[in-house]
Amino acid sequence: MKLNRKQRNYVISALAVVMLVVVAVVLLMQDDTTIEQNYNIKDINSITKIIIDDKDERTLSLEKKTDSSWVVNGRDANIKMIESLLSTFKDMRVREPIAKAARNNIVKQLAASGKKVQVWQK
Repeated sequence: MKLNRKQRNYVISALAVVMLVVVAVVLLMQDDTTIEQNYNIKDINSITKIIIDDKDERTLSLEKKTDSSWVVNGRDANIKMIESLLSTFKDMRVREPIAKAARNNIVKQLAASGKKVQVWQK
């Protein structure tokens, strides 16, 4: 089927409008989030101290003595457990933002049973 010039212009215009609508819908469907998607620690070798607190006022203090030696609350630490913790810091990612409807419940759960983790780097 051969289209004349006027028909061809209509088809091109219709395709352009459809493409603009698709782009607009995609842009409007994106979530506006302030969450940094990768808040992992890229250089885990630069970590010198980690403190973990819970709601029962228990504190765990991890301090680096040498490149392969850590101290937990003044005692030598199991290096395999420290390596596991450090690799978790390196690999963690935000899986998905919290839904607005679930936000208050999540905040309550964190307030009741959450742990605060502080990490110091060189």
